[in-house]
Amino acid sequence: RKFTKKRLDQLLPLKNQLDEMKMTLIGASKCLNEVLNNDEDMAQMYLTDNKNKCNQKKERKVTDHEEVEMLLENYLMQLELICSEIVDDENEIKNTEEIVEIELD
Repeated sequence: RKFTKKRLDQLLPLKNQLDEMKMTLIGASKCLNEVLNNDEDMAQMYLTDNKNKCNQKKERKVTDHEEVEMLLENYLMQLELICSEIVDDENEIKNTEEIVEIELD
């Protein structure tokens, strides 16, 4: 493949999009970690239980949130995997830019 200045210029928007996506994923990961560190927040995610507790005397324990915790941990793992793939793509773009710059010199 022949590298040109035009192709190098086409990489910039892709780099910016990847960086923006990575920042969004990092923010989402931070939010998930905050929820995962708060037992009360996770217990409150059982919406049906919360709706029904008005009619019942039995209340969910604050530490009884295993399903929500597993679900959120799974989401967090997926976000981290996507973020890792973005870092790989950013490295590939950087390497391509370096090769193009060398060829253009």
